[in-house]
Amino acid sequence: EGTQAMEKAHHALMNLGPSLRIEISATPMPTILILVMELGLNLEIMPIGQSDDYLGIEKMLPFQKEGEDVFIPDDSSELKKGIAYSCTSNGVDAWEQTNLCDDDDNQPIFKDEFSTFDWPTGKFPSCDHLETIPYTTQEMMDLYRSACESNQKKQGALVLDCTVPRVDSSGNIFEKACCVQNEMKARFDKDVVLIVNVGSGIYVRRPGFGKGRIVSNVRQLSEVLEALHKEFGKKIPFFVFGYFKMRRGLSCRCNQRVPTHVVLYLGKNHSMDNYVQSLGRGTFNGNSVLESNGYDSVTVLTTKADLEAARAYNEFLDQLYQKIDGGASPNDAIQGLAGKFSAKANFLRSTNRKLGQCNMRDLMDEGAVFQEEDDESNDISLVDDDGDEPFQGDDETKERYWNDKLAQGILRSFTYLFQEDKISKCEAKSIVDMFDSTYQETGEDKVSPAVVKKILEDYENKGVLRRFKQGRKVLWQVINWRQVEFMINKDLLSEDAAAAVSLDDD
Repeated sequence: EGTQAMEKAHHALMNLGPSLRIEISATPMPTILILVMELGLNLEIMPIGQSDDYLGIEKMLPFQKEGEDVFIPDDSSELKKGIAYSCTSNGVDAWEQTNLCDDDDNQPIFKDEFSTFDWPTGKFPSCDHLETIPYTTQEMMDLYRSACESNQKKQGALVLDCTVPRVDSSGNIFEKACCVQNEMKARFDKDVVLIVNVGSGIYVRRPGFGKGRIVSNVRQLSEVLEALHKEFGKKIPFFVFGYFKMRRGLSCRCNQRVPTHVVLYLGKNHSMDNYVQSLGRGTFNGNSVLESNGYDSVTVLTTKADLEAARAYNEFLDQLYQKIDGGASPNDAIQGLAGKFSAKANFLRSTNRKLGQCNMRDLMDEGAVFQEEDDESNDISLVDDDGDEPFQGDDETKERYWNDKLAQGILRSFTYLFQEDKISKCEAKSIVDMFDSTYQETGEDKVSPAVVKKILEDYENKGVLRRFKQGRKVLWQVINWRQVEFMINKDLLSEDAAAAVSLDDD
């Protein structure tokens, strides 16, 4: 892909003289594959933390119908055929709305503010001649209708549709967008504000209009959504259709609306990182906005294989960062030489998509890199150490917690959970319960959950624990059990507790 060609050219440019390069990416694997595995560079890689208001891929849940998960069929030929379209457009040509201006600089949001005009071929057609809605399945129509079902609890729906690559040829994105808007009104009496974002600009068609208008090219999608929200409020859903501009563009949201539904289908020639980036249009800082509009998750309709692969790919990156943070080189980590990735991180099982230009199966031995199953007993350490060699731990971190009975008890609680219940990752509540059950025997007060959370976060910052999300749960996991053994002050524990943290018998 162009991304990887650019990496080679950029690397050659950087070699011309001393330089410092910092790159921020949500899809770093194409860069890593070129710079690490092909050019042999040793990169410093670090994850960037998320705000408490961030909604990630773990809160993007499959569309459901009658309690069952629904997916787009994998057969692209069926998708291109579309589904039957029988209604006719019922728009008005008169432009009745007042001039809509931006509050900050009083500049018009739309070109040609006071007239509605015919579009060039392919731009908001009447659709009366069409017999099918292109690139559409019945599952998609069910989701569109579901998004229109606003009530007192759920409002401010924002649907992102990334399914149609065509812009001007037959069966294009404007035809699909108009058909969907017409169908929602004709069949279900639901108004929809329509936005189409393509290379030539952002186009808008309001409810009840057979024609639309183009947005000023100095305006971003977020500004358009903001202006339309001021006009229509939360009761009417917004449908945004895009493809390349949606995948590569800026966030699809405004202050009062964030994505509530995502419909995503990319052709088989698109890489895994392209798919993950497109799915990322439904992630954002604004979970509080989503909840205030009555939603607790983002509904996604895509293929089952792609969604499973994206979730596994996200887990793969999380574990990769942990291995590198534990001292492994990026090359060793990717090859599984620093310990296998869990089966949960095996995105190769669900997809044949490439990463950039690379076929990952040519670079990675699946059996050597990933575990066969998520065996908890084999998933306790993300960093392999030679048990015969003394562990070289961080003395400063060890000293900080050495005589802190509360912090030591947190580490002991992890070891008890593993020794007794074979649990290697758990919620903070499990640590609190284990801590309380252990210390109640000595007559001490129960520990506050807030205090435990603070200690867990402190251990996370020091690289002792890692935090990740699984569904709606936040789980904690020991990164390296030898590091825990190195840090535990056994003089503060009973003989039984001291025995529990010993790894000699593991």
